Amino acid sequence: MSGPRMSCPRCWGRGAQSAHVVHPCGYCGGSGSVADEQLSPHFRLSELLESRAARTHGIPNEPAAAEMENLRALCLELLEPLRAEFGPLRVTSGLRTPRLNQAVKGEPSSAHVVGWAADVIVVRGERQAFLEDAMAWLARSGLVFDQAIREPTWLHLGLRQPITGAQRRELKRADGGRYPAWTAA
Repeated sequence: MSGPRMSCPRCWGRGAQSAHVVHPCGYCGGSGSVADEQLSPHFRLSELLESRAARTHGIPNEPAAAEMENLRALCLELLEPLRAEFGPLRVTSGLRTPRLNQAVKGEPSSAHVVGWAADVIVVRGERQAFLEDAMAWLARSGLVFDQAIREPTWLHLGLRQPITGAQRRELKRADGGRYPAWTAA
């Protein structure tokens, strides 16, 4: 067991669902942990799978091979450039299996479901300033992405539209359930 480890995204460290279960988790073999993977220079798989809701409700959040490639592309093409500009970022939501997405009341067509979206906050600095500065920077940047949505306390970043793979470069802001175009303050 060399290298970084993370909680098993199927059993969330429980190994077996309870003391009464004879068969251990088929993903981690009952150890409760699996190898973590470096997706890009500054982002690990564990960061993009972690979910308080998944842990609390025992919802598996393990990626398939295609979702792993999508997560890697998201990190390399969108999260790394943003980190280079603004410093360390914390991913508050990355991949969400359809069951997890439903549990957190996410949009059924969310890019999170296929691994093409992440919600982030800045680690250092003032969060509200980061949200505005990041949106302005994305507007000026040559980055190709699908959506950046300025939520009240986090930034939603989508690399591609899930169904079509489109990259529309939409800049929006959340406004009471609506998502009008973002404009600089």
